[in-house]
Amino acid sequence: MYNKFCKVLVVALTAAMASGIVFSCFVNSQQEHFQVCDLRCENLTNPLGIDVTAPHLSWKMSTDRNGVQQKAYRILVATDSLLLETGKADLWNSGKVVSPASVMVPYKGKKLPARSCAYWKIGVWDKKSSRPVWSDISSFSVGLLSPTDWNGAYIGLPREAGNP
Repeated sequence: MYNKFCKVLVVALTAAMASGIVFSCFVNSQQEHFQVCDLRCENLTNPLGIDVTAPHLSWKMSTDRNGVQQKAYRILVATDSLLLETGKADLWNSGKVVSPASVMVPYKGKKLPARSCAYWKIGVWDKKSSRPVWSDISSFSVGLLSPTDWNGAYIGLPREAGNP
């Protein structure tokens, strides 16, 4: 009797595990059938010292399925990458924008001063997704934009030290 019970239990557990694996694979394939990649700012990857305060952002979707198209996006831009990890954006949160646009989308957040650095990520929805698929975090920095940004002092010995 005990052996019969053990055999039934093993068969039931094996079936449950197999169905769990199949369900897990089904859920993962439905949620992750594309990824957001190749994030660019002003057509550059992680640029340093761009010369505009309202840059243009671009991204691509990578998938092995046919017919996957972006139906909406959400852009988050922050002064710290840790904010983006928690889904917060202190410079710009575009909200969900229903649009297939993914090339040269203009930044519409807070003014970016010279010498500032910004981190950003993009969430994309397709026709089948109820939640966005998020990209990795990317970054850009704004360079020196006007003559007043270029200030500094001469590096050298002071005149008192015998420097002519």
